[in-house]
Amino acid sequence: RLAGDAILRRFAAVVVLRGGGLLAAGGFLLMTGVPGVPAALIGCVLIGLGDANIVPALFSAAAKVGAAKVGGADPGHAIAAVATPGYVGLLLGPALIGLAARATSLPMALAGTGLLLLAVTATAHIATRETSHA
Repeated sequence: RLAGDAILRRFAAVVVLRGGGLLAAGGFLLMTGVPGVPAALIGCVLIGLGDANIVPALFSAAAKVGAAKVGGADPGHAIAAVATPGYVGLLLGPALIGLAARATSLPMALAGTGLLLLAVTATAHIATRETSHA
């Protein structure tokens, strides 16, 4: 996360979202699919590296879209529109993972989280579409 600004200056937000989503999804799938502590630790590192810049990339894209839509005015409303569901997910995510783990198993629930991260990768172009034309 400390290098997030430099990464976002060097790469387009869509690239950061896709790369981060793939890296984090791979980490979850490695952590849950390969037995042993080394695989779990490497998986956690990949999750952290992948997830670290997804939110800053989304906030940056929201700010650009908000500024473009309101003629360069305060993009705060667009950032709030992105932040609100993010915070809801932060609060509900662990409970939903716990429910899924209870219904199946913890590895299955975490693997499901990894698969959901693939949705970030698949929809990255939507989140950044309007900023690439601005």
